[in-house]
Amino acid sequence: MALWKEDYSFKQPLYQLLWTNFWIGIFLFFFRYQALPILGMDIWRFIQEVAIVVWLVSIVRTYRRKLPHEQLTAKVTAYKEKYLPKAKKKA
Repeated sequence: MALWKEDYSFKQPLYQLLWTNFWIGIFLFFFRYQALPILGMDIWRFIQEVAIVVWLVSIVRTYRRKLPHEQLTAKVTAYKEKYLPKAKKKA
């Protein structure tokens, strides 16, 4: 099973991570550029980076748990379909 081919269950959380952090980064960059003391602090960027790492670890752990089960299910389904009768062709 390819990692990116048809695996929407892995792509969607990754896209959510990227888009969410993109907009948070733009928000923090704006306040940093305006030199606002509270919202422009480095602690917010550090918190964002820690959140990214936690989010990525969560995505990878979930994917590693689901992947073996999905592969096994695909193999079992393929094995069972081998012995099922084929649909008749319409004339």
